Amino acid sequence: MILQDNKYIVGVDGGGTKTLAVLADLNGRIFKMAKSGPSNPRNVRVKTAAENITEAVGKVLPKNKKVKYVAFS
Repeated sequence: MILQDNKYIVGVDGGGTKTLAVLADLNGRIFKMAKSGPSNPRNVRVKTAAENITEAVGKVLPKNKKVKYVAFS
């Protein structure tokens, strides 16, 4: 797998039971997926939600490459 700079999107779906993060290219091809704990602040503290988002995103970020877009839902 060859990764090029500025060709990636990180998508994050945060919920009450888990947080999913995905690294994809601009054509929608998925390279990595990661899961962490809940990130809905109604279910957990804001600090915990932020930590879980950070954990999931950190698992999918490409090393020494740039991400063009990040989307949260």
